[in-house]
Amino acid sequence: HVILLMLALPVLYLTRSRVAFLTLVVTFLLIYFYLQRKIVLSAKVKHIIGSILMFFAALIVAATIIAEMYDSSISKWIRKTNDIKGDNRSIGEAFTASRQGLMELCLDDFRRNPILGMGFQVAYYTPIMAQEQKGLILSSPIEKGVWPMMVLGETGIIGEIVFLIFIITFVLQGNRRHLYASTTMLLVFLATNLGEATFFSPGGPGGAEWMICVLGGYVIDLKRQMLYARNFSVVAYP
Repeated sequence: HVILLMLALPVLYLTRSRVAFLTLVVTFLLIYFYLQRKIVLSAKVKHIIGSILMFFAALIVAATIIAEMYDSSISKWIRKTNDIKGDNRSIGEAFTASRQGLMELCLDDFRRNPILGMGFQVAYYTPIMAQEQKGLILSSPIEKGVWPMMVLGETGIIGEIVFLIFIITFVLQGNRRHLYASTTMLLVFLATNLGEATFFSPGGPGGAEWMICVLGGYVIDLKRQMLYARNFSVVAYP
């Protein structure tokens, strides 16, 4: 796993994906401040995990400083342009510009129907496509990044509230049932959707992410609970 993480860092940089970098940061924070404190581990293992996380954090910071000093790579990454001097946008504008258009479309859907939204996987141009196309339209080819805005636009205030209740309930029930890996992976999944909407696209890339994050996290929790129960029974009934 450590080797895979080390290989992931240069690949992440080469993709220039800011969402991927944000997801990596969220994952590290969840593991360090939440997951390792919930799972029963020996002091030695916790120390090793903490050391590894701190090493990667220091490595990322050092690489960031060196890359920025060498040719302003981080500024180019954040602004999504190599013309740093000619870019007069603020950092906030540059960071959100690539998704701002999609967010505006979602907000436009919300304004059309604030209570219930415009419906799942539809767009304002869907009726136009239906009129222009002679065949049967089975789906609308749309892209709605940033899941909070997408949920608000498609399902309105009611849908947004229901979805937030689902997330809160999942986290609370996951803690109560000791499904810590499942809870962590769901939150990581949501972090990946701060610039995408694959959470609601199980037929595409979202299907693989659901398998890895939700189902994979649950399998880890089940295995951990089975090992814990077996070890406890050996201790209790020698």
